[in-house]
Amino acid sequence: MNRYIVQRGKYREILIYWYQGRGRVTPSEYEDKAYTILDSVTKRRSDGAMVRIMTPVGKDEAASLNAAIELSSLVADSISPFVPN
Repeated sequence: MNRYIVQRGKYREILIYWYQGRGRVTPSEYEDKAYTILDSVTKRRSDGAMVRIMTPVGKDEAASLNAAIELSSLVADSISPFVPN
């Protein structure tokens, strides 16, 4: 997974994202594209998803990060019916 803090003015959010599909989870867009090309040739499939979680940063940045990580783990476990393997 990738983690960033995005900010616009005073408003800050933690952004966590990854690429998922065809039985793989990758943090890199380039790695995902390489697997997409490989899978389109070998499996005739090019479907997949970019999964993004954003949460506002409150007074305690560590608590916000932990909340985003916890939500990401719940999403990663329950997203399988919606993202093809």
